[in-house]
Amino acid sequence: MATSDSTSPSTAEVNGTQSRPSTAADSAISETFDDQDGTLCYGDERQALTDYTKFFNNPSMSDVKLRVGDITYHAHKMVLIRSSDVFDRMLSGEWSDSARKAEAEDMYLGSSATSSDAETLKPTASDLDADEEIAAILAMSPGGVLLTDCPTGGASSPGEKDKKALEELCFSCESSDDSDDDFSECSFDSAIASSSTFIFDERNQEVELIEPYECIEVFPRFLKFLYGCHVVLNRENTLPVLVLADKYNVADLRQVCIKHAVKQIIPKLQLKEVFHVWFQYATKCYHKALIGACVQSLAGRMDDIMSSDEWEQEWTNLDQEQLVEFLCSSDLRIKDEFELFRAVERWLNATGHPERRENLEVRLKVLLQHIRFPMMAPEQLCEVEMSKLVHQFPHLFVTLLLQAYKFHCLPLTGRAANKDFRTSNYLLRNYTALGWNHRVVIRGFHELAKNCELTSRFQTRASAYPQTVWDWELKIFPKGATNFDEFRAVLQANLILDQCRPIEFYISLVDNDQILRAVAGRKNFTKSRYTADTEIEKAVALSELNAPDSELLCGANVILQIMIRPVQ
Repeated sequence: MATSDSTSPSTAEVNGTQSRPSTAADSAISETFDDQDGTLCYGDERQALTDYTKFFNNPSMSDVKLRVGDITYHAHKMVLIRSSDVFDRMLSGEWSDSARKAEAEDMYLGSSATSSDAETLKPTASDLDADEEIAAILAMSPGGVLLTDCPTGGASSPGEKDKKALEELCFSCESSDDSDDDFSECSFDSAIASSSTFIFDERNQEVELIEPYECIEVFPRFLKFLYGCHVVLNRENTLPVLVLADKYNVADLRQVCIKHAVKQIIPKLQLKEVFHVWFQYATKCYHKALIGACVQSLAGRMDDIMSSDEWEQEWTNLDQEQLVEFLCSSDLRIKDEFELFRAVERWLNATGHPERRENLEVRLKVLLQHIRFPMMAPEQLCEVEMSKLVHQFPHLFVTLLLQAYKFHCLPLTGRAANKDFRTSNYLLRNYTALGWNHRVVIRGFHELAKNCELTSRFQTRASAYPQTVWDWELKIFPKGATNFDEFRAVLQANLILDQCRPIEFYISLVDNDQILRAVAGRKNFTKSRYTADTEIEKAVALSELNAPDSELLCGANVILQIMIRPVQ
């Protein structure tokens, strides 16, 4: 469904025939031809939606009222039920019937509990936890400080209640570490939906919705979207609107909010706000695209987040599932993999979380599969073996360390030929320590011009000892050049060679989960021969990359990683 103000043509398919776009000539009518049934015609969808918005908060034909805070909105059951299965259950009587049964069982409440004409859905303890966590996240200002200007009022005003909950839960939005389960896509999302506390007055056909203060402010935008399928979003209102979209399960609005946040909000925020607001909410509701955008934003400062005093509280208070999201990312900018392992050890041994030591073996089994031991140097692997965790749970480490040592024993050509070395454990991150490898991300491949040339400069070690440096350039021709029509990568030595230097290289095209294609070889660099074609075009065809849904692309990007070693 369209969500912008620009007119998008309708698309339909009948018996495999696609409709043509609407034009001014046919008055926004699109047609699909069917020999048996005649012509199927479509009107102007954009105009229809625009006309539909005139019923927003309009008493005309209204058959239900929504009271949110101190404001009452005239609504239409058909619109609410069409857009939200939560409203469907609410207005169809399913929740009302359950409330009746609850009232019958809770005789001790007496007649003071509710009036005979009003039925209240009472939230469970878990539902209240979900509401409180959402309220705490919503209350974070751009600087990561609790908002203090929420109005306080009488019993009908949510301000006092919300403010108290927010003050108690500020900077503690994480869920309990007691559970070892991975994220469930609907776990927290379902809690949001089920926590839709409301009072339904059947006689007056009025529903009172109990919402956090921030959601009350944006409720008109949320409700208007149900009528017209468009909404004005900005930095301040996107998260509250997303909370309402999640709570009432409005999938279209949810996607609009997430897409806007990923493209327009998260890249411009301070990292503390990304972490405390967006990352917390995204991981609670398991919005994968939103999680990825937050991790991408935080990845460049990962060394500080793992090790600095400024970020110590944030790192140690991560949920296990949140930690796994970081460990799965290849975009982390860190010194090396060994430092990441040490940071995970500190997380496990955090003094403020003794519960993590209760099921340590189970937790460790989950976390270790995301540590890329083959990317550690052999001397670092020896240090890992001295860890208390290895002595305590040797059976969890033996296979991982054995594979890592095997990886280092083989020449680069042997690594490329071994199918066992294609999993995520063999993907590079953005390591800053001087090593033997380099990772390159070519962003927006389909947007690149033909014959363009990209250059990535990097350094590697020249020998195991002494630790001298080699300077390199990787010249990439992602869409060919004037004299060839192939995806190519040329390695160039960026130094004056005083003697012949034979090297072996291993270049691969990867995604977030595995190595997709790889080539390896040996080249001899001299004073007169300081460039070498990696011949990656033998493994990666340009036609495959240009395909609309190419399996060789990681999102819209091409990711390469190269390893270089001197040949003795």
